[in-house]
Amino acid sequence: MAKSPVFAAQMLAWVFHGAAPPWASAENLWISLHAGDPGPAGSAQSDAETIYAGYHRQPVARALAAVLIDPARREATNLAGIEFPVCTQDGGGTVTHYGIGTDATGAGTLIYSGLLDEPMTVQRRHAPRLPARAMSVKEI
Repeated sequence: MAKSPVFAAQMLAWVFHGAAPPWASAENLWISLHAGDPGPAGSAQSDAETIYAGYHRQPVARALAAVLIDPARREATNLAGIEFPVCTQDGGGTVTHYGIGTDATGAGTLIYSGLLDEPMTVQRRHAPRLPARAMSVKEI
């Protein structure tokens, strides 16, 4: 799980200067699928993002019911599966990574990204899905 450089800089500014990032009060984070590694050099959530027909990012609430935080392991995981829209055309491609970011569309800020356990081939009439606990964010 990689932390983006933009996110790392925002956290330093928040901790040491009290400058909350623009997304601090957002109700959702946005999960994206990527055809390659969008980080750690990536700053935008759109870096290497998949573009299959019908695709769009999925919201995950910033709430106890959506994300389990294990303080002892310094780890957060998704509690429910995350289903993406059905691919509506041939040639959806392969997805290898997921991203967690700040915006529903556009460049946004990539917060974290990670490698999927297994690559997913997206085909027509296929809805990619990240199962519960498939996304894991661990702070060291």
